[in-house]
Amino acid sequence: MKFTECSSETATITILDRIFRQSPSWMTVLSLPDHRFTSANEAYHHLIGRRDIIGKTVAEVFSATTAHEFNRLLDDVNRTHQSVVGTEMPFRVESTDDGSPRCVYADFVCELITRSDGSPQSVVAIGGDVTERVRTREKLSARSLWLESILERLGTGVVLFDPKTWEPFFMNQAARRMTNGTMEKPGEGPLNYQVLDADRVPLPRDKWPRARAARGESIIGEKFSWASPMGCRDFLVYAGLMPPGYGRGEAAMISLIDITELARAESRVAASERKLDQIFNAAPSTLTLLVGPDFIYERANRQFFDITGYPKSILGKPAREVHQGVDVSGFLEILDRAYRTGERFEGKALPFTAKRPDGSTRLYYLDCSYQPIPGTGCDVEAIVCQTVDVTDQVKARKDLNESHKKYRLLFEKSPLPKWVIETATSRFVDVNRAAIDHYGYSREEFLRMTAKDIRPPEDIPDFLEMMERPHESGAPPERHLFRHRKKDGTVIHVEVLGLDLTIDGRDCRIATMVDVTERLLNQSRQEELVRTLKAAKEEAVRANKLKSSFLANMSHEIRTPLGAILGFTDLMRDPNLSPEDRETYLDIVTRNGEQLAQIIDDILDLSKVEAGHLTFEFKSADPERIARDVTSLLSLKAREKGLTLDFRAEVSTPRSFVTDGLRLHQILLNIVGNAVKFTAAGSVKVRSFATTAENGDATLYFEVTDTGIGITEKAKDKLFHAFVQADGTLVREFGGSGLGLALSRQLARGLGGDLELTKSASGAGSTFLISIREPFSPALSPGARSTTDINLWRSDPAR
Repeated sequence: MKFTECSSETATITILDRIFRQSPSWMTVLSLPDHRFTSANEAYHHLIGRRDIIGKTVAEVFSATTAHEFNRLLDDVNRTHQSVVGTEMPFRVESTDDGSPRCVYADFVCELITRSDGSPQSVVAIGGDVTERVRTREKLSARSLWLESILERLGTGVVLFDPKTWEPFFMNQAARRMTNGTMEKPGEGPLNYQVLDADRVPLPRDKWPRARAARGESIIGEKFSWASPMGCRDFLVYAGLMPPGYGRGEAAMISLIDITELARAESRVAASERKLDQIFNAAPSTLTLLVGPDFIYERANRQFFDITGYPKSILGKPAREVHQGVDVSGFLEILDRAYRTGERFEGKALPFTAKRPDGSTRLYYLDCSYQPIPGTGCDVEAIVCQTVDVTDQVKARKDLNESHKKYRLLFEKSPLPKWVIETATSRFVDVNRAAIDHYGYSREEFLRMTAKDIRPPEDIPDFLEMMERPHESGAPPERHLFRHRKKDGTVIHVEVLGLDLTIDGRDCRIATMVDVTERLLNQSRQEELVRTLKAAKEEAVRANKLKSSFLANMSHEIRTPLGAILGFTDLMRDPNLSPEDRETYLDIVTRNGEQLAQIIDDILDLSKVEAGHLTFEFKSADPERIARDVTSLLSLKAREKGLTLDFRAEVSTPRSFVTDGLRLHQILLNIVGNAVKFTAAGSVKVRSFATTAENGDATLYFEVTDTGIGITEKAKDKLFHAFVQADGTLVREFGGSGLGLALSRQLARGLGGDLELTKSASGAGSTFLISIREPFSPALSPGARSTTDINLWRSDPAR
C-alpha cells in the first residue's frame, strides 16, 4: 500500500501509532534519500537487538554487506515506486547489549510513502522474524549431514529408500560393500540379485524386506540372503518405516548385519557337532565326555543310555550326583588319577554298579578306556570315557551250553522248514527236520549242497543277486518269493523270511520257508475267473446291442411282405379286375406270405434258442426226398431270375437216415434259398453224399454251389454271426434278417454236424458244405428227442 502525506484527525493518528508500536510484526520507517531511520516499533528493536537506531543511517546500523544490500532495496523502491518483497533476508548487526555481532533473518515488504505532490518521502518496511526457522533448518541440515556421516562410518549396512517408489536415497558404504552394489533401483532393468529366506529358498518380490518395510511391517532380526553373480551373503535384517524428519518425508530403512562368516562358522561348528555326534553314536561301545574336576557329564552316546538306562537329563550333572546311592569310589578314583596325571587308563572286565531310574541297581562288567583331553597349558580339560559292556559275554560263557540246547530245540521242532546257509558260499550249515521232510533230502545231502542246488536253473541269477545285496544292521527280516525244487523234481513256490546273523565267526543267513504254491494257484484261478466274468459281461453287452439291431431289422422285414400282402389283397377286391391281373396279384400275395412265414419261423426258432430249449426229434428220414422238396419250393424263384437249380444225389446217399428231418429241411431251405437270393445269373447246384467211419457212424453231406456275388475275405470273419450280413449294403438290396446262416450252423451242430464255407471269392460264387451225423449220440435212437442249448447272441459261433 502507499501512504500519502496529509493532515488527519488526531484520533486516527493515535490509533495508527498504537498499531505501529504494538504490532507483533516488526515495522520501521526510513527517510529518503539518505536512508535514515525515522521510526521503529518494539518488534524491530528486538529483531536487530538495538534501540539506538533512530536518526542513524542504514550504514551506521548494519554491517557493510548488509547495509549495501538494504540500501539497494531502498533505492529500488525509490526509483520504481514499486513494492519490494524479501524472503529470509540476512541482517548482520552488532548488539548494543554485549557488542557481539549477530545475524538475523526476516521476511519483509517495503512500501513507498509519498508526499501530497507525489514525490517520495520515505519507505516503510514491514516483516516477520524468521531467524529461528532458518536456524532450525540449518540445524536439521547439519544434523542430517552429521547423521549421514555417522551412518557412512558404521560397520552395519544401512539403506534408506522411498516407500512409495522403492528408490534408495541413501546407502552407506557398508551396505554397498555387503551387497556388491546390487540393490538397483526398481524399473531400471532386471535386478541382478535375488533375496532368499533363512532356508535359502527364493522369495517373491512382495516378500522381500524392502517390500515389507514399505508396507509398514517391522522386521526385527530376521535372516535373509542376497544371491548375486558375485556370490551369496547372509544377513541379519532390521527394517521398518521411519517418521518424517531432517527435511524429508516418510522413509523406509533396512539395516543389514553381515553374518555370512558367522553363519559359515556356525555351520562348521554345527557340522563338527554333527560329526562328533555321529562318531559318538556310531561307536559300538559307550562313549561319555566328562568335564572338569567334578566330572560333569557333557556328552554321552546312545549306547550309554541304552546300556545304563539313565535318562538324558543327567547331562550337565557331576558324576557323583549321577551315581548317588551306589558305591562308585573305585570309578571316581580312576577318573581322578587320570585327571591329575593326564595318563590314559585301560581296564578289563571292571565291576561297575549303576543305579537305574526305578531305584534298582545293576552290576556291569566293563572294559574301560579313559583318555584325558588337555586344555590350556598342561591342565586336563576333560576325559573321554569309552566302555564296552562285557556283562553279557560273561553270562554268555556260563549260559552257552544251555542256550545251544534251547536253540537246537526251537530250530528242530519248528513246523516250518528252516535252514542256515553261509552267506559267502551259499552252503547249507544246518537244516531242521521240517526242511528234510518237505524237500525229501537227508541232512547229510543238505550239508553237501548249496542253496543254488534247490532252485531251477533260470532262477539262480536272482538268488545270487539277493545274496550279494547287503542287509542293513538292525533292519527287519527280509521277505522274498522264490521257486524251489524238491528232490523228486517238483517245483514249488515258497515265501522265504531271511535274517542275517553271525555264527561261530561266519556271516550266515537263517531262512524260514512257507509253501505258498496252493495259495498262488488259487490266486491265479481267481484272476482267471475275474477275466472270464469280465468277458461274459462284455459279451452280454454286445449281445444286447445285437438284439436291438435285430429288432429294428425284423420290423422292416415283417412290414415289407405284410404291406405287399395287404396292398395286393385290397387290389383284388376290385370287381373289374381281369383274371390275368388277379392271378398275378395272387402270386405276389403268395410269395410275400411265404416270405413272411419264413421270417416268423426264424423268429420262433430264435425264441426257442433264447429259452435254451431247441428240441430235435430224431427218426428215419429220406435225405434225397427232403432235398428235392427244397429245390422244388425254390425252383419257381430260380426260374423267375433265369437261374438253373439242380440237385444230384450221389450213390453214397442213404435212402434212410436217422435225423430230424424238419430241421434238415430248414437248414437246406436257408442255404439254398440264400444261394438263389444272392445269385443274379448262372446256376445253383446241390449235391448230396455220405461217408461211414470205422466205428460205423455215418455222416451225411449236402454241398451247395452257386455262381453268385461271392464273399470277400474280410466278410468271412462275420459270416456266421447272428443278425449280421457280410455286407451291410446287401440288406438294402436283397433284404433278410441276417439270422439264417447263424441259425443253420447251430441247427447243423445240433444234428451232430456243421455248416462250413469251403470256397468263395468276391464275384465268383460260393460253396457251402452241410454235414450231419448218424447217430451223433449213442443215447439217441429213432423217435428220441433232444433239447439243445444254443446261444445265437455269441460273437464266436463256434461250439
